[in-house]
Amino acid sequence: MPIHPEHLSRYFDRLCDDLHEKWDSQVDAGTLTDNALHFRLSRLEEIGAILRSLAEGQAVLSYKPKPPREPAPLIRLPWTGQDDG
Repeated sequence: MPIHPEHLSRYFDRLCDDLHEKWDSQVDAGTLTDNALHFRLSRLEEIGAILRSLAEGQAVLSYKPKPPREPAPLIRLPWTGQDDG
């Protein structure tokens, strides 16, 4: 079921805001460098661009088909020599 572009955009914007807040506090606490923050933000922008193009129909998501399964081995049952009838 396709997601409406507006809903996807709002969800992603909220996610970006939450992550930005979290990462800013990590920079302030000294557990994340400023360079790492900018690296993460640039990756987040790239993901956002991909999601926007999917939502706007400019890109299509495709999956590799599953490889065909190998056939099961042939099972031979011994013949007892008796008739069923």
